[in-house]
Amino acid sequence: MWSRARADRPVRPRLPREAPISWLTVLAQAVNFLILIVLLRHFLFRPIIRIMDRRETALADQMAAAAQSRAEAEQHARELQVARRELEEHRQQKREEAEQAVERWREGELNRARAEIERLEERWREGLARDQAELLGELEERVGRLVTTTMQRALPELTDAPLESQAVRSFLRRLDQMDPADREEFASARAAGGAAVVQSAFDLLTEDRARVEETMNRLFPPALPVRFETAPNLICGVTLRIGGYTAGWNLRDFLRQLEDDFTLELREGPAGRREADS
Repeated sequence: MWSRARADRPVRPRLPREAPISWLTVLAQAVNFLILIVLLRHFLFRPIIRIMDRRETALADQMAAAAQSRAEAEQHARELQVARRELEEHRQQKREEAEQAVERWREGELNRARAEIERLEERWREGLARDQAELLGELEERVGRLVTTTMQRALPELTDAPLESQAVRSFLRRLDQMDPADREEFASARAAGGAAVVQSAFDLLTEDRARVEETMNRLFPPALPVRFETAPNLICGVTLRIGGYTAGWNLRDFLRQLEDDFTLELREGPAGRREADS
């Protein structure tokens, strides 16, 4: 019975007996671990850290270089922008200077051309005036000779008196028809001692001189001597001079009036005549 009861109990396994702790082993393991740590730090961690530091330093240097390059690029861009603006301003200034130079040149050329045109026009006017003066002088001389010759031939046949006598009669008639105020001035000039000079284009006959003296003594008293002179440029005329006063008539005055009319006709032309008529 007893044996049966032992047979029904579970059998417990036998545990091995715990070995005692060897502190020497523990110390050796600790020393080995420390040696391993030192070796890992020296041969593994420190190179890795140095590599990481170098990579970090290189990366920092690259970032700094990139930042510097960026700053330099921005500075260069700003310098380029400033240079472009200065170049544009310089180009605009040069363009304005060129335009001003062209304008000054154009104004100078226009002024020179205008001055040249005015000079040529003035020369043309002077030449035209000389031609007119020469033409009118020649015309005056020819007309004077023609009229004088014609009158010298025709008047004696028409009036039984030579041309010289007819000129004296016209001269004396003009003195008789003189305005009283002018006559008074001539008389005052003669009374003040002014010499009375009678000029004619020809030598006056004795009777014509007597008529002139008688008329002058009557119109311009007192009776004083009269000096007679010959002046061919009068062209068939007689002129009286007392002091600064002059009276008389001659064909040259008529021709000069004709010259003035002819000159006016040349200057005005048909347009001037139409304006005068309107």
